[in-house]
Amino acid sequence: MSVISQALSTGSVMSMYEADLSGLASKAAIEIDNVILGLGKKQDAIRRLAKRLSQSLDETIKGTECRSLMNPTAVSIMGRAINKGATTKIASVEQIIVEAKQIADTLCKFNSSSSKEQLEEIRTFCVALSMSAASHHVSIANVRPKHHFRK
Repeated sequence: MSVISQALSTGSVMSMYEADLSGLASKAAIEIDNVILGLGKKQDAIRRLAKRLSQSLDETIKGTECRSLMNPTAVSIMGRAINKGATTKIASVEQIIVEAKQIADTLCKFNSSSSKEQLEEIRTFCVALSMSAASHHVSIANVRPKHHFRK
């Protein structure tokens, strides 16, 4: 058995579907939905999404200034996902980073005994994150300049 097939069989390597943020957020939303419906307790994608979000939010907060190593693309994707479910629109990068950190912390502490409303809110964010990340891939593909001989 090769090293790659052994790693895939043990589940220690993410599949191609989960390699992108869109797929991972989508799987996490499905797992949360299953918890809400009482169909399953599996939380692997939720943990991986929490870890991925936490790792991307290496932040330092000093007074009112919030600096992050998060890249602009990630801020854009997270901002769209957060604003989709938020009652008040978040406009500044600092607010996006603080809100994303709270969401990542919530996902890290996820348990199935949370209230149905909290679970639905987390699921809504995961769906919005999946859609935001997927739409970003499409918009980047449209940015490529076309060949000058094509019309």
